[in-house]
Amino acid sequence: MNIAHILKANIAGKIINHLLVFVINVAMVRMLGVNQSGTYFNELYILNFFAFLFSFGLDFATIASVSKDPSCIPVLHRLFFRLGLVVALLIFGISHYLLPITTLHPIQNALTITLFAAGNLWLILYQGLLSACRRFNAQNLILISTNLLFLIWILFQSKKAIGVEEMSSMYAGLIASQAVIMMIISQSPGEAKSESVKLKQLFSYGLQIMASSLVYFVFLRA
Repeated sequence: MNIAHILKANIAGKIINHLLVFVINVAMVRMLGVNQSGTYFNELYILNFFAFLFSFGLDFATIASVSKDPSCIPVLHRLFFRLGLVVALLIFGISHYLLPITTLHPIQNALTITLFAAGNLWLILYQGLLSACRRFNAQNLILISTNLLFLIWILFQSKKAIGVEEMSSMYAGLIASQAVIMMIISQSPGEAKSESVKLKQLFSYGLQIMASSLVYFVFLRA
């Protein structure tokens, strides 16, 4: 398959997935109500932002690294797993021990917050790894199929009284499941040779890209 066909399939897959996510969001608002869904989505936006920050732009830096040396994939895979694990422990500690003693009281419990945030971070990182390997169709297939299953579940629950706790737990489980699947399929056979990746250079390049993205975002919002 040439690059033109790959790009067309990737764009089509992303459009279908974005439509599914849009329908899911609308269905969640209808089930939770405006007040609860507004608070819930605000929390998700904050968690998404933190996942973006803790990614350090490594998803884009990975593409550059793999293009130069494909043998670095096992090292990056292991690095991403450890980074996500550390962030998960950090977020769980904050949400479980620190937030309860402050005036901030999220509507999600600590485990749900951790699943969503860590899952989102792993999604960012492992999607970057799959993109570096040009496995765009695999990403889209995973996202479309799992989001479709979640939408079907929502539709079956539409006549029931679903609270934000159950909904948020299911959605966090969806994100975490997507992350685990991508983590599994992005594994590459071969020995992880730490010398094949210059971590300082990798993080430096990733942070530059992330900083430019933040500047662009602020410019658009100004």
